[in-house]
Amino acid sequence: MENNKEFAKLSDILIERQFALGLSTKDIAKELKVSESAVGHWQTGKHEPPAAKRPRLAKLLQITVAELNGEVPLSAETLAVNKMDVPDLLDKLEAAQEANEKAIQALRKALPKTVVKKREAIKKKKAKAKKKTSKNRKAKKK
Repeated sequence: MENNKEFAKLSDILIERQFALGLSTKDIAKELKVSESAVGHWQTGKHEPPAAKRPRLAKLLQITVAELNGEVPLSAETLAVNKMDVPDLLDKLEAAQEANEKAIQALRKALPKTVVKKREAIKKKKAKAKKKTSKNRKAKKK
């Protein structure tokens, strides 16, 4: 078993590459056929990925196994790609935020109409139930 210092280094690399590539914990777990909690443990340094999973994880993260293990620093090419991706990621984030804001505004406009319609439907149901109750009482009295 390796020492905890190496786990942290691997976890830092995992998180950095995951962010740079826009991968979710779920994406990694699905690709490696492990639970999301297992990936979470790798990210926090609580556990490390099994040796058998490392080649596939490294490929997913677009680095070598040696880079993943912290045996060699990330290549200049990998770091250059990360820097180029940042503006693109920021653009995507801003676009997603704008889309979310528009969706929220649309929901806020639609919500009052929906609430009014539901209230009307509830009133109609109550009125029908009252009529049935009245009819049943009259029928029992006869």
